Amino acid sequence: MSLINNTPNQKSPYNIKDHMQGSYTRNLLYSIAAKIGRQPQEMDPFVAILEREWYDSKEALAKLQPNDYARLQIPERLAKLISE
Repeated sequence: MSLINNTPNQKSPYNIKDHMQGSYTRNLLYSIAAKIGRQPQEMDPFVAILEREWYDSKEALAKLQPNDYARLQIPERLAKLISE
């Protein structure tokens, strides 16, 4: 089964369109960048860190604790905004 050319009655386990727009984590951090007057690209290192550890969904990010942010070297201000 092709992941891109699914027929309407076939359900794909992977929706490629979900990943073409960027991950939840990238979208969230880019929106935080705009909110605090930073360039979106400034968030790229933190997006990479979080995604490398599979924190790529709202549910996964919600499970992060303060000690996780410290271990991952995410700035405190950014950690607070992610947690909101």
